[in-house]
Amino acid sequence: MKPPRSFLTRSVGGAVLVTLVCVNTLLLAAFGVVDYFGEKRRLQEELRYDLTVNTELLATNLGEALWFMENAHVTRQVDGAMQNERVAAAVITEPGTGDILVGRSRDRSWSPSPVAFQPALENAVSQKRDIYFGDALVGVVEVQMT
Repeated sequence: MKPPRSFLTRSVGGAVLVTLVCVNTLLLAAFGVVDYFGEKRRLQEELRYDLTVNTELLATNLGEALWFMENAHVTRQVDGAMQNERVAAAVITEPGTGDILVGRSRDRSWSPSPVAFQPALENAVSQKRDIYFGDALVGVVEVQMT
């Protein structure tokens, strides 16, 4: 006795239908992979652009405040940068010694909190800029974003 054959394998129409389903599935998977990598590249470029903008803004705006030792103004600027949820840490250090003047990092609840040492965050993109007042180097800013 022969085993019963299913409808899809008994006719040419069934074989064509199975082939179309397989080809369609493969095409959709390929389009998904291409879209994933394109979107990933776009988001990484956007993150790097935002990182550059935030770092440049802090480096430009903090020169005078650091020169005149206005720590309250420096703290407000860093707190303002931390309003962006993508900023994981912002630290202002002295140029020669590397001592932290003002620093904020995210805690476990993702709220900004003061730091006493350089944060070492995993999977964060980081950028440093020197802070100048005229020709004098007055500090270094490092911003980390995720």
